[in-house]
Amino acid sequence: VDLLRVFRYDTVQPHEQLTNPGSSPHTDWGTMTIVWQDTAGGLQMYCHEHKTWNDVVPKDDDGQVIRFFVHVGDFLSLATASSSFAWPSPRHRVLCPIRLSKGENHGERDKRVSLVYFAYPPMGVTLYEARKALQKLSLASQHHDLNDSFSVDDNKHQ
Repeated sequence: VDLLRVFRYDTVQPHEQLTNPGSSPHTDWGTMTIVWQDTAGGLQMYCHEHKTWNDVVPKDDDGQVIRFFVHVGDFLSLATASSSFAWPSPRHRVLCPIRLSKGENHGERDKRVSLVYFAYPPMGVTLYEARKALQKLSLASQHHDLNDSFSVDDNKHQ
């Protein structure tokens, strides 16, 4: 069962931003997560190599707004762990926007809003079944036979 949620993060005082995060550090346990966010910022990814939190900037180098981000979930990360295309499940958090002086906040800067779609594996699908399906998909892509679709059931080839 997939889930679509709206998150609203109100502003906090500067000294509260790290002690009262909008969302504590975590990974998403499903298959994948699609995040639509406004331009307030606050989404951060953790870099294990450098042991730092990095802002996911809602604008590219040309100033174009980037609204969608895709996170690989724990289930998909585990299903691809032993393959040649392992995808990690990123550790991330959300910091609430900082409250500016009275009267300065307006529009998108007085809150952060995101719409998040959590995709989960079908009920009853095991990691073993998911790995087998991904192996079939990988083999098909190596043979440029992507017109076929695969089921997680070993006996079904649609």
